[in-house]
Amino acid sequence: MKKTLIFILITAITLSLFGCGKKQSGKPVSLSAEEIAEKIISGSSFELPTLSSEQISADDKTSFSYYFGIEPPQSVKSAIVYSPVIATIPFYFGILILDSENGISATASGIEEKVDRNRLVCASYTTVLTGSVRNAIILVCDTNEERAISLTNVFKEICNNNQQ
Repeated sequence: MKKTLIFILITAITLSLFGCGKKQSGKPVSLSAEEIAEKIISGSSFELPTLSSEQISADDKTSFSYYFGIEPPQSVKSAIVYSPVIATIPFYFGILILDSENGISATASGIEEKVDRNRLVCASYTTVLTGSVRNAIILVCDTNEERAISLTNVFKEICNNNQQ
């Protein structure tokens, strides 16, 4: 009786542990960084400042580390940053598409940890968020936490609804 009960408990615990893992498996996001960013802008429920965009090449290590805080991963497919036309507004977001989802969590964590919150002279970003879906990462630097969360959620919705 005791052995049966122990076996059932061990089985239940083992199954619950395997059930807790969230795997992002699926086909890579097929949209470019720019396409995702444009959909985020049009799908945002928040008013955004007038934005300008800058494509970031993996070869341009200075710009890449300026915006994303890290050296460009070797597997960068496309990257873009949208920032206010008025440079003193503490807000920007960037989208990074990698060739595959390998190392995506570590890359997103590295970005969130190393991005310069004080890169503006007159203000700092109080909220820095990253999110990832399969091979895509978003970075949002903002003073409005609700807006940053909303943009990250819109990004996840767009990417989850788009597979090759």
